[in-house]
Amino acid sequence: MHLSLSLVSVFPTIFLYFSSSVSLSLFSLYLSICVCMYTLILFLSLYVDIHVCVCTNLSLSLSLSLFVWVCLSVYLSL
Repeated sequence: MHLSLSLVSVFPTIFLYFSSSVSLSLFSLYLSICVCMYTLILFLSLYVDIHVCVCTNLSLSLSLSLFVWVCLSVYLSL
């Protein structure tokens, strides 16, 4: 969980970078992709929780880490 929290702390930096140098429409596109991916990952992690009895903290941590990874991938590809 600590790893996820430290990764999530990267977001303010990305937000500041986008708000200062990239157009608002591009930023909103990036944000919507992130939200969609996060929702998908969250549903998948809940599904895994229910069917495989995985610890909730573990799946939440994994979903947050994946969310950060996906967002950073999109960010770097722009």
